Amino acid sequence: MREKELIQALKEKLKEKDDDWKFTYGREVLTAKAMIERIDKDKKFRKFVVEMIHGLSMDLILREKP
Repeated sequence: MREKELIQALKEKLKEKDDDWKFTYGREVLTAKAMIERIDKDKKFRKFVVEMIHGLSMDLILREKP
């Protein structure tokens, strides 16, 4: 999945979240709407989110079962 497609899928999922959903980024706490706006405006943040998604995906795929 290319970065553009990944970001689009993330935005669609974030739009489904209710107002109580929060994402903590350092000292900032972002709502789903604020996160979408930040992804659109901030390339560094967008890159961080994409790297986080890739890292978590790899962890899930390579996770050893007990």
